[in-house]
Amino acid sequence: MVEKVGLNKDTARDILHSDKYVQAVRQEQNNFKQMGITSVPTFIINDKYALTGGQPSESFIQALKQINEEEAKQEQ
Repeated sequence: MVEKVGLNKDTARDILHSDKYVQAVRQEQNNFKQMGITSVPTFIINDKYALTGGQPSESFIQALKQINEEEAKQEQ
């Protein structure tokens, strides 16, 4: 499967069997907890807005429009 996305099979296996990225992954988990993220998928926009769960494209469009309006108000 990893080869389908352009990764080297042996390198991917080595990474999965090592602790090389454990600290980085744990840090990201802590960051997400601090942001209140408790489910996946969660889409973070501009490091301050979150859209959680599987959403139809219309939800993304509406959220992006709302974020754009809020950001524009803050710039004034």
